[in-house]
Amino acid sequence: MDYSPFADPQTNKRQAIAALFALHDYPDTAKFLNAEEKHEVLRRLESDRSALADEFSMHLAAQALKDWKVYVHMLLNNGIYTSLYSISLFLPTIIKGLGYTNNSAQLHTVPVYLSPASAASPWDSSATRGKSAVSSS
Repeated sequence: MDYSPFADPQTNKRQAIAALFALHDYPDTAKFLNAEEKHEVLRRLESDRSALADEFSMHLAAQALKDWKVYVHMLLNNGIYTSLYSISLFLPTIIKGLGYTNNSAQLHTVPVYLSPASAASPWDSSATRGKSAVSSS
């Protein structure tokens, strides 16, 4: 039987209780920040959300629904994620149908993901950063 740290309910409960004390929901509650750091974090949060509305407005929702770019974005995301998840979920089953065992079928899915990543990595460079670590050149 494979061991998973998420399978034990007692471990999950201990992690949840630890998260209550370790994670802070706002800089004011973070005890590890001094007053100057809290002020800086609050300033950054405020500048980051400066263009966002504070309340929900039907007028703004109607404006968003009238914008053609929202629908193009939805279609593009649907096309990208449908093909991505189709390959991710069914490729091991297809490879297993070719006669490979479970573990071998999982390993044979790696080249399908590795080849586009290695082909695209040379384009992930600039004059300041240089070539990517994944690139073979």
